[in-house]
Amino acid sequence: MESARGFFSIRSGKWKYINGVGSGGFSDGFGGAYESVTPGAGDPTAQLYDMEKDPGETRNLFLDKPEVVKTLVAEMANIVGSE
Repeated sequence: MESARGFFSIRSGKWKYINGVGSGGFSDGFGGAYESVTPGAGDPTAQLYDMEKDPGETRNLFLDKPEVVKTLVAEMANIVGSE
């Protein structure tokens, strides 16, 4: 699925990965019209959520679960690359 900001997301089981930053812990919602969000040094560059424990997408687990991120990035590349 592609967002209004051009990000893609993928859901696998309880995990949801979004290949960009914005909202979901990076801002208080959509903010200004297509407001740009730039992560700081050491900040996550994408988003990962446990949808069973956090359906509101309030805790980004991108830095905590690198193995899940790697798997979902590969799955997304396979899907997007096949279009």
